[in-house]
Amino acid sequence: MGINGINNRTNNFGNRVDGPWVFGMAEQGSRKVKMFLVEKRDRDTLLPLLLEHVDTQRVIVSDGWKAYCGLNLYFCGHNMVNHSENFIDPTTGCHTQLIECVWSHAKLKIMANKRGTTISLLQSHLSLFCFCYRFKGSEFEEFMRILDGKH
Repeated sequence: MGINGINNRTNNFGNRVDGPWVFGMAEQGSRKVKMFLVEKRDRDTLLPLLLEHVDTQRVIVSDGWKAYCGLNLYFCGHNMVNHSENFIDPTTGCHTQLIECVWSHAKLKIMANKRGTTISLLQSHLSLFCFCYRFKGSEFEEFMRILDGKH
């Protein structure tokens, strides 16, 4: 899971300067991803999304963002990767590369291919990206199954 700004403008420390925040989750070993436009990136905003969309028997992997501290109280486990020290935890082998890769694909699709979007349409673009990412190659068939009520 991870959170990122939609704009590429950053200061020299990698922090977003302006633009909306997007919170994302990716399930390891599947193509299930979810992305949400959020106004804040604090615990009160992110925890309800996690509890609604992630099985509490899962182990969460995140970076060291302060809003993620204590997730082991809600989930089976929580592994944090300190990106100021390394990108793959040398002890556990945990990393956040999957969500970062998915996020880069989403930014490319939404910001480059669609030439940006408005805030009012951003969540719909994120949802469409997540659907197409999960069902890559069979998007139309899956969409028709949903319409037929067979999903």
